Amino acid sequence: MFNWLKDAGIINILYNLNKLEKQDNNFRVYFSDMGLFMAFLDKNSENILRTNRNFNIYKGALYESAILESLLKSGFENIFFYRSLDSTIELDFILEYFNKIIPIEVKTKSGRTKSLNKVLEENKEIKLAIKLGRTNIGYNDRILTIPYPLGFLIKEYLEDIL
Repeated sequence: MFNWLKDAGIINILYNLNKLEKQDNNFRVYFSDMGLFMAFLDKNSENILRTNRNFNIYKGALYESAILESLLKSGFENIFFYRSLDSTIELDFILEYFNKIIPIEVKTKSGRTKSLNKVLEENKEIKLAIKLGRTNIGYNDRILTIPYPLGFLIKEYLEDIL
């Protein structure tokens, strides 16, 4: 059923990438259309979101879905997410690009990226990671910071850097 919805362009499926192997039984489903996402919410949740009350409950899902859609529309094909077996580390997206692993974090609040920092600390072969958020463009300690509205330019940034 999920594959039918994916083939119809209704959803996107990302698989967990653990030890550089795709886990077919561990996946996330994202709506490819934010209007469809809203339509599937129950009435109470829909009203809460429309009146901007308790927006934080849905903000992460909305932002991640929008960024995923921009990555897919930019031509990225090998996109995964990562959650460690003990669930202490979680990364929103992992790209495979130019034979390099690029972790991506989508932050709804300004703050630290504990999981991203830990992955970079433990994996010196990862030369670049990306953090999207309410921020300016910047680069510090192997992390390229990009504001949400420029997420569609990630491919161009990577082509210039890699």
